[in-house]
Amino acid sequence: MPLWFQWYNAILLIRPAFSHARTFMWFMVCTAGLSVREDNLGLTSVVRALSLKPNHYHSLLRCCHSQGIDLDALYRLWMRAVVQLFGTKLERVNDRIVLLAYWSGRPNLFLRALDHENT
Repeated sequence: MPLWFQWYNAILLIRPAFSHARTFMWFMVCTAGLSVREDNLGLTSVVRALSLKPNHYHSLLRCCHSQGIDLDALYRLWMRAVVQLFGTKLERVNDRIVLLAYWSGRPNLFLRALDHENT
């Protein structure tokens, strides 16, 4: 299955966190842009990476601040999706999942370890 089909199927797992289809669509655009951008200069990086028209910057910005995103649900659904998609490949310490991320040129430990029973 091509990578972008897998990506799309994965991102659909968090769709219930968005109360508006348009907000979710812009979130998908933003996430796709973050996946392929070549620099770390904010939303303008997404606009450049996806060759969007410059006026789409404001739509992306509105998406990021939208009341149509339930952040608590997004967090829960994202963690559930990680467990569903990566299962046994996740690193665990004392039965708690530990996520590592590479962000802004330095590795960071995701401090909110997830208790497997809470997923």
